[in-house]
Amino acid sequence: MHREGVALRENNFAFAVGRVRVLETRLLDSGKFERMLEARDADEVLRILGETEYAQALAAIKNQNDYEAVLDYERHRVFALVRSMLAPEREIAELYFLRYDLHNLKVLLKAEMTGVNPEGLADEGVFGPQRLQAMISRTGVRANAAGTGTVAVGTDLEKAPDYLAQWIEQGRQAMASGDPQAVDLVLDGAFYRFAAETARQGKWGILERYWLGLIDLTNAISTARCRRMATGSDFLGTALLEGGIIPVKEFVAFYDQSVESFAHFLELHGYGALFAGKEALTSPAALENAASNYLRQLLADAGQSFMIGPEPIFAYLLAKENEIRKIRIIIVGKLNGIPREILRERL
Repeated sequence: MHREGVALRENNFAFAVGRVRVLETRLLDSGKFERMLEARDADEVLRILGETEYAQALAAIKNQNDYEAVLDYERHRVFALVRSMLAPEREIAELYFLRYDLHNLKVLLKAEMTGVNPEGLADEGVFGPQRLQAMISRTGVRANAAGTGTVAVGTDLEKAPDYLAQWIEQGRQAMASGDPQAVDLVLDGAFYRFAAETARQGKWGILERYWLGLIDLTNAISTARCRRMATGSDFLGTALLEGGIIPVKEFVAFYDQSVESFAHFLELHGYGALFAGKEALTSPAALENAASNYLRQLLADAGQSFMIGPEPIFAYLLAKENEIRKIRIIIVGKLNGIPREILRERL
């Protein structure tokens, strides 16, 4: 990057990173989580949250016992803040939040396919559920920007990027199979191919490594699950995502190998940290948790190494999302009478 570009990047992010350093001090520490684990019930957990920056969310929600509303409020607040911080490099932010549009597309298309009302839609995407619903409801075709084919289009989609129109078209084609899982597989594949291409073209350094690592580790988890379920290597090949560092065919080749060989294979590609705990060798759920921790740590380390840039902002975002996830686990556990030791393991 030229000196002028570096200077501009530093100017864009200097204030934002300074603010993130303050916000990091407000993340819940292990002591707070231990107090919540030891709390008698969910009400006491919420009272403990009232001592933290979640007090703003608790004050804004009329029914403070509605923990989902409290956590949603906090997530929306943080996401809006992060979006404003990443405004100088909008493409980086949009790629992250497009995951929620991907989720909504799956929900909307499968709801149409099965004739049920869509539930569990997320508001955090780039386009939002209402706009996506309008796009899906009025679909036609138009020539793509390159003039090499057609893409889906509707009244609300004519100014949308080609990639989104293509996802809708591909999702609709998958619906013809009558298998909701086919919609998931097709849209996951389309999104992650787009993510890998965008990250590589952007030359985002550690953020590129994050996205490519996410694809690799998603494939590792899929491989572990298919091995556990004995689906066969052919099915595994259809479930894997293109675009990562590790070629898909290498995962397929390890379908019939021992667990130890599979772990060694991942270690050779730089993912040895996943197996610090033996559980990740035999449990897909433990491997998924280890993969999430690996990616968060990747960005956390980068956030400390890069004094200026988007990396510390993303590290904070992932830490905050993980914090909210852990709070939800504790509250749901308290409501269902799950022993604290089991909750502690889940965290």
